[in-house]
Amino acid sequence: MARRRLTRAEQQQQTRQRLLGSATKVLGKRGYHGASVEEVAREAGLTRGAVYANFADKEDLFFACLDQILSERMPVLEQVATAGAADRKPEQIAQDLAGLFGFFMGERLEWFMVFVEFVSHAAKSPGLRERITPRLVAIQDAVAQLIEAQSTRLGMPLPADANVIAAAAISLTEGFALRRLADPKSFPEQAHQAALGLFFQGVASLSKDMAQRSAQPSCGRRRRRASP
Repeated sequence: MARRRLTRAEQQQQTRQRLLGSATKVLGKRGYHGASVEEVAREAGLTRGAVYANFADKEDLFFACLDQILSERMPVLEQVATAGAADRKPEQIAQDLAGLFGFFMGERLEWFMVFVEFVSHAAKSPGLRERITPRLVAIQDAVAQLIEAQSTRLGMPLPADANVIAAAAISLTEGFALRRLADPKSFPEQAHQAALGLFFQGVASLSKDMAQRSAQPSCGRRRRRASP
């Protein structure tokens, strides 16, 4: 049976995916500033022109790689945050988040360095900040929605705004990833998951305390004196 000939659009999509795979590898190996469009093209077995036919520049290529990595992880978090799936123990939430940020800790740890390098670079450019910020916000919003869903399912108040708790969990992950780059033996993936578990156990404990206090009847209130 003869193979169906790919359409032009399918060929372009195939080329784009090939370039993304190469760019992810080259950026992880060389870093953002060390990587070049020419090396990405060579790694993919394509020409420099093929890169620019699909991406405006190296910045555009970076964002496409980052979006692809996030697209692989975000559905996991979104699934957990849906109704009926949010009633989970703190350690289970930690496992879910550890899976979401797994590329920071495991098989793509080197990409965290690329991420840090690019964010530092973007901080000096208003245009790049405008492009990177929505992606950072999307991650934090997804984590915050999971936290709010858990709070709703359990009928317990949060000890702080969900976005603040989400930012703290993400910052904890980023801190572990940074230390893991320098000393992977002292900061294994399991330690990150354990730390997230402790963090969410603390959040849950504070929530329980708030719920218990609000459920207790008010005592010691002064009675209003009757008017003479």
